[in-house]
Amino acid sequence: ATLILEWDSVMGGEWAGRTQPVKIVREHGKDQPATLLVSVEAAYALLAQHQEAQMVERANTALGHGAIGRIRWVQRLPAGG
Repeated sequence: ATLILEWDSVMGGEWAGRTQPVKIVREHGKDQPATLLVSVEAAYALLAQHQEAQMVERANTALGHGAIGRIRWVQRLPAGG
């Protein structure tokens, strides 16, 4: 919940408006980092994928080391588009 509420400040201005966290997915019975499901404007999807490592690092700064292992992207149309 903290990451979702503080997304704008955690990710910074460039990504805050173009991405939105949807949920954190943990596999049952697995003691491994979770997957962060993030919606992204379709036009920025490729760029976001290239920034994934940095975004995972920022998410882990907010949640604790190793909480998130990867991001799964869901493309969406921009607001009003």
